[in-house]
Amino acid sequence: MKRRFIKRTLAAAIAAFLVCLPVAFATDEPTPAYYRDVEISTGVIKADLKVNLRSEPNTNSRVLAHIAPGETVNVMDTSNKKWTKVSYNGTIGYVSAEFLEVSTYVDQVEVVTEDPLEATLSDPTVPTILEHRASFTLKGVVHTNVPMIGIKVEIIDLRSFETVVTARDEFVREADVKEYNLVKLDAKLPFRRLTAGEKRLRVVVESSSESATVLEQDFYVKGELGGIATMTGDCRIDVTAGRKNHLTDGNYGSSWQPSSESDTVTVTLPEGRNGALLTLDWTRSPSSFTVALAGEGGGAIRTIEEANEGGMISFSYPLTSDVRQIVISTPDTQNGICELRVIEENKVSPLIQQWQPIEGKVDLMVFSTHQDDELLFFGGTIPYYVAQGKNVVVVYMADCGRGRYAEAMAGLWACGLKNHPVFVNFEDKRLNSYDETVELWGLDTTEAAVVELIRKYQPDVIVTHDINGEYGHNQHKLTSYVVRRAVLLATDPESYPASYEEHGLWEVKKLYIHLYDGNQLTMTAYDEPLDALNGLTATQVATIGYSKHVSQQKYYSMERDGVHYDNRVYGLIHTTVGDDVLHDDLFENIDN
Repeated sequence: MKRRFIKRTLAAAIAAFLVCLPVAFATDEPTPAYYRDVEISTGVIKADLKVNLRSEPNTNSRVLAHIAPGETVNVMDTSNKKWTKVSYNGTIGYVSAEFLEVSTYVDQVEVVTEDPLEATLSDPTVPTILEHRASFTLKGVVHTNVPMIGIKVEIIDLRSFETVVTARDEFVREADVKEYNLVKLDAKLPFRRLTAGEKRLRVVVESSSESATVLEQDFYVKGELGGIATMTGDCRIDVTAGRKNHLTDGNYGSSWQPSSESDTVTVTLPEGRNGALLTLDWTRSPSSFTVALAGEGGGAIRTIEEANEGGMISFSYPLTSDVRQIVISTPDTQNGICELRVIEENKVSPLIQQWQPIEGKVDLMVFSTHQDDELLFFGGTIPYYVAQGKNVVVVYMADCGRGRYAEAMAGLWACGLKNHPVFVNFEDKRLNSYDETVELWGLDTTEAAVVELIRKYQPDVIVTHDINGEYGHNQHKLTSYVVRRAVLLATDPESYPASYEEHGLWEVKKLYIHLYDGNQLTMTAYDEPLDALNGLTATQVATIGYSKHVSQQKYYSMERDGVHYDNRVYGLIHTTVGDDVLHDDLFENIDN
């Protein structure tokens, strides 16, 4: 009580003194300290033996200190009936509530005016791609200009959009902690227990008045992936015909199939919850369909007439908060919906694919035979040039099945691509004879398809397969051969006149062939970390993308096949802008 009286007397004296001074003098001096009443809780250890101060509110956590009977601690939180959060000699932890006698009183504390928080992280070691159940130690030293009162590390699962790990350390301000080594949190960060998929690591520093994020890093855990969280299961789905369970069973081999043009799918959102996004994946490219959005009571909000001029199979549509019902119909009875999703407001994961139709002139076109060759043999090409801001399009020649299409699209999305890929849909059949492979696809048919794509999208640079089909695959050989011919035929008005009349002629500036030994370059840039790729290399991003090809993991790998058939090596086989000199960029000699 005497201490409080002295503080109040001193504060009153200072205030009276300042009133008597000129205004100019008062504004030139720093603002004096002032005090406020606060409730303070203290606790006294009531036990026969020393009590453990633990790092977490359980008996399995680390022991931070031993507190003797009769000693006093500062009580910080009593919301847990079994464990009380306390501060003891500057260390914050938990003691069993049964050994603590808590009392509360009102006192005055000084209100501190701090500088704005400035926090930095030096020498970080952060995860990029982890094997499933692999351990990892987060490293780095946090530095601040004002005392910290807490450090928090969060791991967010980007598939569920939930925080799956939270590790924190706390300090009293008087301890004046301005440097902290993240290694101290290692025991609280169970990387080896993380499920497979995309994760986000975030490190947050807290001062008395504010907080600052010093690190936000995405990383990937290999393994079998779970589904992406949606609110679809809580919606009511009605169909006039067909099997509605095929809309949400997660199987791309099954689909809701309309039997007539009048058949519909009606989705009713649950009461009190708003949708933010609708996604529709079709078995094959639908000719057209309609999405009608209605509000409460069935009032029309908007009707989307999808003509699908881009030949897409995956679509997404934003939903406003007033949408309560969605009705989908199509005149196309040959194609069905294999997956329908409604994603809840504020829960749209970055992993939800929102494909865009290809627009404008294309910078780079990658011709891949199968759904996985685009990463296995062309490595970091796609993520690297997407990160450079290039307009990139991927073309798949062979039809490996709807499930493989879904894997490929997941892989491309992980590489940052937003342009919907092109599926040419030639039969995928492993033949030992090159001539039989040519006969299977038809040379004229294949050339016509590739020439039309070149004329339609006007790429400056094309990349495709090794002349020898990498490991001798005849469909790879045929793709390489046809692309080489099509680059020349696309400039000839007498070749495939139908696409010439529709799109005109186009001259490709550069054509690169995988592993070709003429005017060769090795894209070592694919192995350099890029800010645009969250600090990862293009090769690492492509490796994450290839992990989406779940069905192919037992046959091929980026680490083995991508290295054996070096997916960084290409040869310039056709150019209208001169040979490469620097040999470090597929766009050398091409003006931006």
